[in-house]
Amino acid sequence: MKKLLSLLLCMPLIFSNCSNEEKELELQNKINSLTQELDECENGSEKILAKIKIANNNNNNCRLVVLQALSIVIRNGMLILGVSTPSSM
Repeated sequence: MKKLLSLLLCMPLIFSNCSNEEKELELQNKINSLTQELDECENGSEKILAKIKIANNNNNNCRLVVLQALSIVIRNGMLILGVSTPSSM
């Protein structure tokens, strides 16, 4: 019984010395560094700028298609009415 009691009293002392605070701090710093790098990859200025350019190009293409369709409709309407239109402005 005394051996069991002494073993139970010594266990916290044995396990408390097992932690390596320096290693834990190093690992925590590495985690913080990797988290920051991941955030920069996902939300960095270059990435956001590229997304804006892609969206802008797609948006301009849609506008261009709408303007071309409108141009065709106006040209056909003018032809039906017999009115001449300039080829360019």
